[in-house]
Amino acid sequence: RNLQWQDSGVYICTVYKDGKIIQQRLVELWFKGKDVKQVEVGAESVTLNFKLKHPDWDKVDWKRVWIEKLVYTFENGYKQPGDQHEDYRGRVEVNQGLLKTGDFSLTLRNLQW
Repeated sequence: RNLQWQDSGVYICTVYKDGKIIQQRLVELWFKGKDVKQVEVGAESVTLNFKLKHPDWDKVDWKRVWIEKLVYTFENGYKQPGDQHEDYRGRVEVNQGLLKTGDFSLTLRNLQW
């Protein structure tokens, strides 16, 4: 099922304005255990939720904590796939209306157990 343990861990979403952090959110993703976000073995995707009510921002990124892998970056109105770590290319998706809605939730597909 394409599940690999490498996707387990802590993710952080950071929102910036003029190079300064205006908000951050940590999301834990575990395939087993009792912590924040649990995923059943066999799942094909998971959504890491983060909504922001702050209307004024210019960059958002999702990273893996501790190993510093860049999962997704959106800056100046466009996604920045060139900066994305190769482990996540073609596997992540965000809300297309994030500019208007402030919904920065990240869907991770083809989970790697």
